[in-house]
Amino acid sequence: MRMRPGIAAAAVAILALVCVAAAAAFPDEQPAEAAPARPGPERAAQLTAERMRRGGIADVPVEFAVENTNRSEAACNTDGAGYRIRGHITAPAQALAGGTATLYLHGLSSGEWYWRMNAPGYHHAEEMARRGHVSVTVDRLGYGDSGKPPGLQTCLGGQADIAHQITEQLKDGDYTATGPAAGAEPAGSGEDALTPEFDRVVLAGHGNGAEIAQIAAYSFGGADALVVLGWSGRGLTDRHNARFFGALAACMQGGVPAGGDSGPGGYAFFDTGPDEFADANLHDAEPAVVEAAVRLQSRHPCGDLANRLESVANGTRNYSEIEVPVFFAYGAQDEQVQGGGSHRALFGGTDDTELLMLDGSGHYMGLERGADRLHRRMAAWLDRESLV
Repeated sequence: MRMRPGIAAAAVAILALVCVAAAAAFPDEQPAEAAPARPGPERAAQLTAERMRRGGIADVPVEFAVENTNRSEAACNTDGAGYRIRGHITAPAQALAGGTATLYLHGLSSGEWYWRMNAPGYHHAEEMARRGHVSVTVDRLGYGDSGKPPGLQTCLGGQADIAHQITEQLKDGDYTATGPAAGAEPAGSGEDALTPEFDRVVLAGHGNGAEIAQIAAYSFGGADALVVLGWSGRGLTDRHNARFFGALAACMQGGVPAGGDSGPGGYAFFDTGPDEFADANLHDAEPAVVEAAVRLQSRHPCGDLANRLESVANGTRNYSEIEVPVFFAYGAQDEQVQGGGSHRALFGGTDDTELLMLDGSGHYMGLERGADRLHRRMAAWLDRESLV
């Protein structure tokens, strides 16, 4: 049926009015734009180097020659062989000339990457350099780019011995730069400009990296201060302990090669999958950071678990031997470790301690939205202790 011209014109007018009314009701409604793609790992590293260059921060790849021995107070087995520990020194370019360096030891399921997340605001070493401090970050023995022994031939006491060896090498300038500085050029020239002798070394650790730092501090006494992040032997939660015994069972069955398909045997994941890893470690983190951390999850050498119970008991007997300043920090929503205040109370050998509780943060506090508060408080503590 053919519509009369008058009726057709009226229909067009009504339709136009409907469209105008809809536009008025939803004035800001626009076609959704695709979210910008996140930079891949290589591009993210380039962006970090560019930020450091603009910020006057030098980033030097370094290597330490160590022996996998155990002279600490925490008895356990090592193979006695020589290995290379690889990492970076990150510092204000003008400050890479001695003074104080902080040696950072990562936890069980991470690696040097924990301190060097290529995301603005979450690269701990970069953020500390912006506040005037020198950071030495490494892959511990059995992790990342560092040497890998058979997994049951390294242990917490041996890791503490290696931390002490690195501390002494930093004070003696007895280590090697393995490449040019990224970011800004350090002051001075030649090898000595990249591998200075430091007057003081602070030992800092996260998770069982903090446990290792404590063992080194009470066994050798070479550290000038101590930083304990997210560790308390008496504050391990039921969730942590369930995962601990699950990983220990995998280790008792021999574990797997360090590289999954290749490398020495005796390694295992602490978490059974990416979802558990993210849920147990991260409480309030940006999606891009969660994605990157899950991708970087590390296997651990089984020896780092094997003497845990004895190490906790041994530490309780020896914490009072530590006489240097100690900074403690914990995530209030950490599902693995609680009891920061009671752990602090065990350090009766020093009256110079500080405790930071980060509300809204989980175990990986340095990778969460509250990370800036950790950076600011820790840098202020180092300044007050004249550790610059």
